[in-house]
Formats: sequence, C-alpha cells, structure tokens
Amino acid sequence: MERRKKVNHGIGADFSRTCEGCGCITVETVAGMPPLFRCSAPGPRRGYTVSAAGRFLPYVPAWCPLMEREGGKEPAMNRKEELLEKIKKIKALADRGVGGEKTTAQATLERLMQEHGITEADLEVERVETVFFPYHDELERRILIQIIFSVTGKPAFGCVGAASGRKRKKYGTDCTAAQRLEIEFNHKFFYEAAKKEFEVFLYAFYMKNGIFPPDGIAPEQETKALTKEELEERFFLTAIHKDKNYCYKVLSIKRKEAEVIGAKNPKSKKIQIPDQVKINGVSYKVISVAKSAFSNNKKAVSATVGKNVKKIGKDAFRGCKKLKKIFIKTKKLKRVGKNAFRGIARSAQIKVPKKKYVVYRKMLAKKGQRSTVKIRY
Repeated sequence: MERRKKVNHGIGADFSRTCEGCGCITVETVAGMPPLFRCSAPGPRRGYTVSAAGRFLPYVPAWCPLMEREGGKEPAMNRKEELLEKIKKIKALADRGVGGEKTTAQATLERLMQEHGITEADLEVERVETVFFPYHDELERRILIQIIFSVTGKPAFGCVGAASGRKRKKYGTDCTAAQRLEIEFNHKFFYEAAKKEFEVFLYAFYMKNGIFPPDGIAPEQETKALTKEELEERFFLTAIHKDKNYCYKVLSIKRKEAEVIGAKNPKSKKIQIPDQVKINGVSYKVISVAKSAFSNNKKAVSATVGKNVKKIGKDAFRGCKKLKKIFIKTKKLKRVGKNAFRGIARSAQIKVPKKKYVVYRKMLAKKGQRSTVKIRY
C-alpha cells in the first residue's frame, strides 16, 4: 500500500505574518507545559495547533480559511459566508419542513456542519457591513449620530464625495442587517417625535415670554400670529398626556377625542387600550391607535382594543413577536393601517365582535400577519 506523504503546512503559506492576534485562536493551558494555541476557524482543520514550545509558527498555514485564494481575487472568508448562508437556509427548511422534506434537510444540515466544522454559535453570528444613512437638516443629523451610537456602541463616521471631496449628508457605521433595520426605524420615529416636541416647546416659549398680541386685537388672516387662547389650545393639542399606563394626544377638544400613542412601559406583557381617558379632569374617548404605538414590544402576549377605537395606525403592533391574542371590542373600526400586525406570533388569534366578523375579516386581512394567524369571533 502506498504510504501517504506528510503535508508540509509551510508550502503555500504566508511568511509575512503569523497567527498571533487572530480572533480565531484559542488557548489551552496544561500544568507544567507551555500554553497551546489552536485554530478555531471553521473548516476541516479546526482545532489544529499553530504553536510550538509556547511560540507561534513563523507563518500562517496555507489551509487558513482567512487567507486569500491564489491570485488574490476572493477572500476565503467570502466562501465561509456563502457556506454559512447555505447552511442557514437548510436549517430554516429543517425547522419548518414536514415529513420527508424535514428529515432530509436535517440529515444534510448535520452532514455539512460536521464536514466543515461549523457550530450552532457560528450560525447565530450575523454578517457585518458598512451602511450609510442620509439626513437632511441639523436636527436629523444630531439624532442620527446618537441613534447609531446607541445601537452599535460605536461612533458614526462621515461621508465625502470621491470626486469633489465635499461632505455629503450621510453618516455611516459597520452594522448587521438587524442593526440596520433598528437604526432606520428609530431614526425615523425619533426624528418625527423630536419635531413634534420642538413644536410644543415653541408654543410654550411663546406663552412664557408673552409673544402674542394684546387682548382684543385679532391677527390678520394671512399671518401666522396666534392669540393667547389659540396658543393655549394649540399647546394642549400638541402636548403628550399620560395616565398610569399609557401616553395620549388630544385630537379634538370639542368632540373630546384622543389617540393612544404608546405605553409608558414598553415591555408590558398586556396591552389594554381603554374606552376613554381622563385628561385634566375631562373624559376623552380613545378613538385611535397611533402609528407604531406598540411596535417592537417583545414582551407583550395579549392586546385589547377598546370599544371606541375607529382607527388602528400603520405598524401599530409590528414586531410584537410574542403577541398571541388580540381582542378587538370596538364595532366602530373603519381603518387598519399597513403592516399593523406584521411580526406577531405565528399562532396568534384575532378575536372580533360576531356581528362584525365578515366586515372585519376583510378589513384585517393582509396587514402584515402570517397566513397562520386566525381571525375569529
């Protein structure tokens, strides 16, 4: 029988550097012996020793998955990422498949993971890419910088034109796909909220400093000047009012109507939208659920919509992945916004009044929820 030749790891290796400092290195210590440094990078040589007598090899072995192919066209890390993407797809099929399809996918998944030395932890690691986010004014710029830092834990960096060298109205960061979505959502949400808060502050500033005409003098129709009474009313309509559990905005003082805009505790397990709320001692009917009012509440398991609600806004319950029961008590519902229930639990049930079942079933259809979500009465 022909004897196999011993592979020399130095052939085709990179002698310009060593494995020292690589993030894939793990250390094993044995009493009375120098530490052993092993490679933990995915691949058939996972676990190989890259040190001798406590020192690193004077080169990076040719089989290192982080090295480039011959010709330097494509990094081997891209091959690893492609392999991980393929395995993730097979894993998803193994999780949701049925019968023979599920069994075949599971067998293929186990074979590929064993063959390439990939663990469950490797599948959880998301790809990081450089993404740029645009802004238009100074307020939006400052909010974007703060949100990028809060999500990634790293400061944002600016962007300049390749030809002109001028600054562009963009800020970039290295983030995962999930972080990118979070930054985009929070940027839009908090920018809109900041503009409204600034409007409230402006009206309060006018009132504090008496910047309105004397009593009895009405402003000309074409101007934007407001009387003291108009300022007080505008301030009341733009202010955020709170009770024990939720935050509201007044929609109409005359009709005594209000809108719920969110929960004081964004991690509450039960969402209970009341029929009415008291603001400054006056009862207001809660007729609307605001856009993104309860979005991304990861803890909520049930939600009840009060009997006076006429509108459920866009993305109202989006991302509430544990939300399994939604009780709609109102018989006055006229409109449900796009993706209002996107991302709720697969097994969720939406219960509606029996007399409104036919109308509501059509109204609530295709609002972002999966096809497995049932609408019942």
